[in-house]
Amino acid sequence: MKSFCWNCFQVIESSEAPCPRCGQSQCAVPGDFCEKLLRALNHPIGETRRRAAFLLGEKRVSKAAANLASLVDGDCDPYVAKEAVSALAKIGSSQALHAIERAASHRSFMVREGAVQALAAAGGRWTRLARRIADSDLSPSVKSAAGTVTAKRGRLARRARVGGAEKGGRSY
Repeated sequence: MKSFCWNCFQVIESSEAPCPRCGQSQCAVPGDFCEKLLRALNHPIGETRRRAAFLLGEKRVSKAAANLASLVDGDCDPYVAKEAVSALAKIGSSQALHAIERAASHRSFMVREGAVQALAAAGGRWTRLARRIADSDLSPSVKSAAGTVTAKRGRLARRARVGGAEKGGRSY
């Protein structure tokens, strides 16, 4: 099984010995969980970067916005970049939304689609921006992304006004 140094991500033979590149002991990894997740955004394995981005979003770690934004801008794996966009959407800060706006012009349609959905869900001027971006995109999935989010929000709003239980539907 491959092991990586927690500090520099060099492949190492044993998790017991110090890293041959940076000399760090592999026994105790310093820092809290969020710091470890931030460090994992630089891991050489894409799935590890993706999991770290997901967890940072779930925990809504606002100090991760800049790191996630650079992951969207610089990672060549579109799955990692899309997960970073989703994490930024969960964080929801102004810095995160501006990073998502930049992601709407990413080279991968999956990342652009996620960015448009995130912007549309943010509401207000971000929804209008998402519609403009979606309308000018060549990808059909990106074009429909903003409309899907706003249509869902409209259905939920109508259900709340009408009262789903009174019409025989479920009450949420």
